[in-house]
Amino acid sequence: MSTEVKLSARLAKLAEYVLPSKPFADIGTDHGLLPCFLLSNNICPRGIASDKSVGPLQSAAQNAKLYEVGNKLELRRGDGLDILEPGEVSTIIIAGMGGDLINQILDRGIRKVLDETERFIIQPNVAAYRLRLWARENSWKIKEEELVKEGKIYYEIIILEGRENERLRDEDMYLGPRLLEKKHSLLVPYWRERFKSESKVIDQMLREKKPELAQKAEQIIKKQERLKREIECRLAVKM
Repeated sequence: MSTEVKLSARLAKLAEYVLPSKPFADIGTDHGLLPCFLLSNNICPRGIASDKSVGPLQSAAQNAKLYEVGNKLELRRGDGLDILEPGEVSTIIIAGMGGDLINQILDRGIRKVLDETERFIIQPNVAAYRLRLWARENSWKIKEEELVKEGKIYYEIIILEGRENERLRDEDMYLGPRLLEKKHSLLVPYWRERFKSESKVIDQMLREKKPELAQKAEQIIKKQERLKREIECRLAVKM
């Protein structure tokens, strides 16, 4: 009997959105725990786990052996989506990286690989705003969104699926259109924490007494005011 794969709250939420009974790829797999979970629980028939570094792939190989899924998991060393052939998988997971890096991976992705993928599951550690912009600019529909909290850290999860020219405003890009629609229970506490952190940065900028920093601080303040109004209007809560 194989050992049960135990996932963190973040990885467990990602697993919920993988298309069942279809192959998947986990880009930047780290220890390979998510692929091992999907395969050991027979959620998917086979998977590809990739990383550009040897160390994570060695860890993933050890876990694949431990959880007895080595015959269903292919490990590939490479950068971004270059390791995939068009139509090879239905779900592509890109998680645990900065938003700018994920944006670069998507921008560099081979067009046929992008076009023949049914679903992207994206979880940036920061700058989710940029990925929603990428989706809007490339006509990908934001199918679903989630927020997960582990300890003191919040994680945004964005599900892209199908093509659609959805008219989303800048406020939607920051707050998440699906999170707003379903009035996600973590949305208000998440943004209260973000506003608090940003306010500390603003205070530090203003103490420097440099015109360029003062201008940047003013931009952040205006953005905060705009987003607070949106949250208060859409969720009927005082920020």
